[in-house]
Amino acid sequence: MSPELRAKFKINKICFWNTDAPGWQLLAKEIVEQAMSMAGFFSMTWQDSRLAWDTNPTYSSDIPTIFSSQSYTWFPTLVLENSVSSISIMMDADSLNLIRILSNGNCVYNPIDVYTTHCESDTTYYPFDTQECDVVIAAWGYSVAEIELSWADSGLDMSFYNENGGWEYKSYSIETGVSVRGVSSFPTATLRMFFKRRPLFQVVNTVLPCTMIAFLMVLAFKLPPDSGERMGFSLTVLLAYAVYLTIVSANLPTTSLTTSALSIYLLTTLAAGTLSVAFSIMVLRCHHKNEDDPVSPKFLNAYNGILGKFAGVKNKRSDSKVRDLTVSVVNEEEETKINSKSNSKSERVPMSKTPVSPYPEQTNDVTWPMITVFLDELFFRVFLIFTLLQQFIFISVFIIGFLIH
Repeated sequence: MSPELRAKFKINKICFWNTDAPGWQLLAKEIVEQAMSMAGFFSMTWQDSRLAWDTNPTYSSDIPTIFSSQSYTWFPTLVLENSVSSISIMMDADSLNLIRILSNGNCVYNPIDVYTTHCESDTTYYPFDTQECDVVIAAWGYSVAEIELSWADSGLDMSFYNENGGWEYKSYSIETGVSVRGVSSFPTATLRMFFKRRPLFQVVNTVLPCTMIAFLMVLAFKLPPDSGERMGFSLTVLLAYAVYLTIVSANLPTTSLTTSALSIYLLTTLAAGTLSVAFSIMVLRCHHKNEDDPVSPKFLNAYNGILGKFAGVKNKRSDSKVRDLTVSVVNEEEETKINSKSNSKSERVPMSKTPVSPYPEQTNDVTWPMITVFLDELFFRVFLIFTLLQQFIFISVFIIGFLIH
């Protein structure tokens, strides 16, 4: 075909709809497979002057339209370039779908099918994500010098569109381009659609339960060590998070191009749950030690230092100082009273004073049960702060992702 006879092939309208017939659906955006399935048809027109009869006196002008099959009428060989189900010519010669030919030589063809195309998924803000899906139509066998693809102004027809429960249709854009295969360039027409996930299902069934389980992990340190349920409770919370992490991973594509913030949230919480189990074991070991055994210097330093103040336990060194000061004052008062009574005598009755050390031995003041209480309060406050900070960070990330998209 010479450049002067180059066919101008126009995609006039694309229509999608939903029907109750088996195997038909409006839209199925599969995140795991990174594919989009849609049911609909393309309305395509092109001009073939050889088929015009409105200006030819040989034929009757009273005939407005005739129908012909692809076996007797030229049609462009177009393919769905990013199809993932099958790649075949959209206008099959064996199809029963006929071509409508108007008297002025315009040909109209409406291929109908369930089209499944590749759709790269960005799950960074899952379940508050927005996806872009392309439908790329390309000429096969005809280069840009022989055929031209363009979009009509009508664009996407949503007359038969029904709302999808998982995705909300937002907008679309159309563009034309060139696909290079070998040394030849072939025209392409791209329809890009934008969909926003409806997050209510995932929020109710995934996000909120994970948030509540995170606070259950903190409450493990409020269980009495003698109850015997602390380890079982901690392991149950840890396994619950492992189950939710598996559920979320099953709904995400196996790709390393993007990482879901929800997966990071569950992973960090799972790591905190693992540390919670390890710290619970340490607390129980301290609790079951003999009360008469000396306390390790590491625990004494932590107990009497900043960590003790952070945990809200009393500092035994300060208590000892107050107690020793009180004993000294009492001894002085008793000595004054006795000496006043014996003023008539020549001798003063000496009052023995108990020597007071400004730094009493800590091993006699702090016991292992006190260390157990200290560790419980310390870990409870640390994990509570971590959980609150974690919830704030990830909720902020989800809100930002929701507002951006």
